[in-house]
Amino acid sequence: MNIDLLNEMAQVAGSTKSIGGVLNYHYNDGDLSLNLKRVNGVKLLYMLKQPPYFKSSTINGQLNLQNIKNLTGIINLTSSGRVNPKNC
Repeated sequence: MNIDLLNEMAQVAGSTKSIGGVLNYHYNDGDLSLNLKRVNGVKLLYMLKQPPYFKSSTINGQLNLQNIKNLTGIINLTSSGRVNPKNC
């Protein structure tokens, strides 16, 4: 992970394999970009403190938010796996 302060604007970039697959991220003063390749959906939902909607899941895609406060941007995700009927 790299953290930089440029003109008092925070920039964070990095990569993790802690939730299966690869998650690359870049945050720059309110903008957020994520690139997900074969990420484990069950682990991702747990990390985000969400109910386990999936019994098993693989997520691929990109998320580009131009304004993280308002959640405005482009989200393109695909998921495959099995739904957990208890939480749907």
